[in-house]
Amino acid sequence: MDREERQSRRRGRPPKPLDADGSKAARLGVEVRRRREGRELTQKALAALTGFSPQHLSEVERGEASVSEHFIQACDDALGADGRLVELLPPVIYERARARWSNRAAQHSIPTRLPSPTKTSPASKPTATDCVKPTPIAAAADAEVIAEMICALRRVDNRFGGGSAKGIVWSYLKGEVHPMLRGAQAQGSVPRRLLLAVAELTQLAGWISHDVGENSRAREYFGESLRLARAAGDEAFTSEVLAGMSHQAAYLGDARTAVDAAHAARRHAIRSDAPVLVSEAAAMEAHGHALRRDARACLVALRTAERSLDAVGDDRRPPWLEYFDQAYLAAKFAHALHALGEPKAAERYAVQSLLMSEGYERGRLFNTVLLAQIHVDRGNLDAACELGRRSVTMASGIRSARGRGYLAGLRRRLEPHAAVPQVRALREQIHSLGGA
Repeated sequence: MDREERQSRRRGRPPKPLDADGSKAARLGVEVRRRREGRELTQKALAALTGFSPQHLSEVERGEASVSEHFIQACDDALGADGRLVELLPPVIYERARARWSNRAAQHSIPTRLPSPTKTSPASKPTATDCVKPTPIAAAADAEVIAEMICALRRVDNRFGGGSAKGIVWSYLKGEVHPMLRGAQAQGSVPRRLLLAVAELTQLAGWISHDVGENSRAREYFGESLRLARAAGDEAFTSEVLAGMSHQAAYLGDARTAVDAAHAARRHAIRSDAPVLVSEAAAMEAHGHALRRDARACLVALRTAERSLDAVGDDRRPPWLEYFDQAYLAAKFAHALHALGEPKAAERYAVQSLLMSEGYERGRLFNTVLLAQIHVDRGNLDAACELGRRSVTMASGIRSARGRGYLAGLRRRLEPHAAVPQVRALREQIHSLGGA
């Protein structure tokens, strides 16, 4: 039993109650304590499970310590929270970043803007309105806070799915970022750094919307991000947004749009002199051609994607492109070849796609289900069911409509074999998960 808890026990009263409304950090601390006590763990026991000191855990529970993603992830895993603790981290990071930049603003007599966002529906498009004129220091501060939020939200999204981040990103865009941008536009100019930060956050909102199945909203966010990237004159990020639009179109079966968006992405990638973006655009184009059953064009695009990525070397990539590597490209190859009706070739790339970096659990779910589908097409029911069971376990901790959609596709593919006991059991598991 911890010292604080022993003292409280000796005094005949429970530990001091915490105020969850005091701050975002306090809310997170209250939730950590609630889950810890629900597991009947002392602070010392949980600290031992996470590798952190009991003192640090106590300070976090009281909302008095700076919280790292590594610490919250460790607590989430130890307490079996299925990402619910990690979901509370982005607002804490935002709160901390805003306080830091508010202090700097006060030192430079910079007027502060708006209160922290609350959960609400997504953003309206930026238009002119009255607001404070951003100084260069204020614009840099705004861009820095947005960048910190993007990093935190991206990690939550990749690890636990868009359903874990959608409320935060939508409300943050509407409640803070778009008014901030409108204020800059009302003064006649927007600093490029701020413009690109908003473009990146808006694109992330598009990805998250796509992941939770709100594809009309996703298209709006992608379109807005594209306009912002073009306004900033950033060829590289313009290519990235167009590649995302191509990806979404392919997922929805719109092959023509997928190819057209990929062609546009490649043009911008070439102008930005970024082989990795050329590779990405070519991979998206290949998937679109595969959906159109144009095998020749698909294979040409796949070769271009492979050669371009080989030419990249060890260049440092921006954070928004860190996900694109050999494993990601292998997954796109597998999707394209699978759509062409080449399951044997697709299987080889699907296996390679599982050799991905840590932190991309949602992507690992997608690729595992894809490999299971390929095994079904090749008649390997044992392997397909094993991968399917593994996917169901993974999906239980990931809030992603796309993940459920891929599992639903696996369930449909297994329907002709429903009389087989293990297939029937797997189909029931998927159905109970909500994948049907």
